[in-house]
Amino acid sequence: MENADNTERPVLETESSLPSDERETKISLTISGGNNSAATAGGVIGIVGAVLSLIPVAGIFIGIPAGILAVIFSGIGMARAKAQSGSSGMGMAVTGLVLGILTIIFKLIPGINLI
Repeated sequence: MENADNTERPVLETESSLPSDERETKISLTISGGNNSAATAGGVIGIVGAVLSLIPVAGIFIGIPAGILAVIFSGIGMARAKAQSGSSGMGMAVTGLVLGILTIIFKLIPGINLI
């Protein structure tokens, strides 16, 4: 029983016992840049449109609208990435633009659009 009564208990420091510079801790988070949703949408639509345009015959009806949307969104995304220096998404915008243009070109050529 003696050991149970004589055990040391941890002492919690209260706010007044701390030095003044340790009383307040402020955490600041700065988010630079941001996401470029138009560039991401253009890249995703370009990739999905290019893959789905490989479907025989139905790819014509999928590829051309998807290619047009990819070019539009990627153009907006590239403009935003250039305007905001910290903005990301230039790679996705270029991917969507290139794949969108290639999809439109290949689907408009009469002999290739059946592939």
